[in-house]
Amino acid sequence: MFSNMYSRLDFFQKGLDGLQKRHETIANNIANHDTPGFKAKDVNFQQVLTRHLKNNKVSDPEVKTIKKQFNMFSIYNKKGLLENIDGNNVNVDKEMVALSDNKMQYDLMVEALRSQMKLFDIVIDSTKR
Repeated sequence: MFSNMYSRLDFFQKGLDGLQKRHETIANNIANHDTPGFKAKDVNFQQVLTRHLKNNKVSDPEVKTIKKQFNMFSIYNKKGLLENIDGNNVNVDKEMVALSDNKMQYDLMVEALRSQMKLFDIVIDSTKR
């Protein structure tokens, strides 16, 4: 039982770490929107996180799979974006939307973690009786 609890906490930690890394990456894109030749970047774990957050329940085998995938997330250059004359392809409006979306996902993950912690408290309290 406790191993499942720790496994889920690790899942939330890795998800929050990934969302933080994405936030830093998007902020870096925005900061470099005037830098000639700069290419917008993103973090590749987003699809995995989104798919599993849509499910209300994530089974323990899925948690293990997700954790492995989160360990492998990396930063990559976005493809298919229009470039300015100076070779920069950052679209500040799109990056601001991505930043807002990322913050909402981070907030949802924090709220899910809080809910999980409340459940842990209930379980721990019930074992004391």
